[in-house]
Amino acid sequence: MTSALERDEAVATRVTRRTPTHSGRGARIGRLVGTIAMVLCAALTAVPLLLLAANALKTNAQIVSNPIAPPVVPQLGNFSDAWQGGAFGDPLSVSFANSVIVTVLTTIVVTVLAALAGYALGTIRFRGEGLVTQTVLVLLAIPVQATLIPIFDQLGNWGLRNTYLGIVLVYVAFWMPFSILLMRAAFRGFPVELLEAARVDGAGEARVLRAVVLPILKGPIAGVAIVNAIGIWSELLFSYVLLTDPSMRTLPAAVIAFQGVFTTDYRLLYAGLLISVLPVLIFYGALSRLIRKGVSAGSFR
Repeated sequence: MTSALERDEAVATRVTRRTPTHSGRGARIGRLVGTIAMVLCAALTAVPLLLLAANALKTNAQIVSNPIAPPVVPQLGNFSDAWQGGAFGDPLSVSFANSVIVTVLTTIVVTVLAALAGYALGTIRFRGEGLVTQTVLVLLAIPVQATLIPIFDQLGNWGLRNTYLGIVLVYVAFWMPFSILLMRAAFRGFPVELLEAARVDGAGEARVLRAVVLPILKGPIAGVAIVNAIGIWSELLFSYVLLTDPSMRTLPAAVIAFQGVFTTDYRLLYAGLLISVLPVLIFYGALSRLIRKGVSAGSFR
C-alpha cells in the first residue's frame, strides 16, 4: 500500500514539474508568434507612409517614372508650394485652419454629450435602458454612404452647406454613437460604492459626475476625445461633398484639389497629403497612452 502511494505521488510530482515547463514553452512560442505578427503588421502599415513621404520629396517627372524609388534630390520646396496652393489649388493654410476649427468644435460637443449619456447609461438604472443602448448600437451600424444624399438635401434646405455649423452637426451625429458606447463601458466599470457613498451624503447626480466620476475617469474620457479628434481631422467624404466653397474646405478636401480633371500636380498632391497626415502622427505619438485608454475604456476603473 505504501509503495503504491509513493509511486502515485512520484508520478504526480513528475507531471506537476512537466506541466509548467510545457505551459511556459507554449507561452513563449505564443509571445514570439504574436511579436512577429505585430512586427509584420507594423511594417505593412508603414510601407504606404514611407512611399508617401518619398513621393512628397520628388519632382513630377520622378514620380511618374518610378513612384517607388527614393528621391534623388529632396524637393523641400514642394511643401511650401502646397501650403500656398500651387498653380490651381487653394492655399492649405486656410484649409488647415478650417480643419482645426471643425475638429475642436466637434470634439468638444461630442465628448461632453457622450460623457453625459455614458454616465446615464452606465451608472443609472432606469426603465428602457436596454432599449436606448440597442438604439445606439443600431445607429452605429448605419452606413454613412447611405445618408450622404439626404443630408446634402437637408442641409441645403436649412442653408447650412458650406458652414461650420452644418458640418459640425453632421460629425456630431455620426461620432456620437461610438463615443456613447465607449463612455458607457467606462462608467460601467466605475466602483459602485463610490457612487452610492456620494449619493448617501446628499450629492445630486450633477455633483456626483463632476466631483467623483470625472476626476477618476478623466483618462478614458480624454482618450475618447482624442480618438474622435483624429477621425474627424481625417474625414473626407462629408467635407468634400458638403463644403464646396474653397474658403470653407477642410484639409483633406483641399488636398484633393491638386488632382485636376485633365492634369494632376503629383508633387503637391503628395506633399499636401503628408501635411495632412503629419499632425495626426504627431498627435498620436504624443498621446498614445490616452488613446489606448479611450479605445479600451471598459477595462479602466
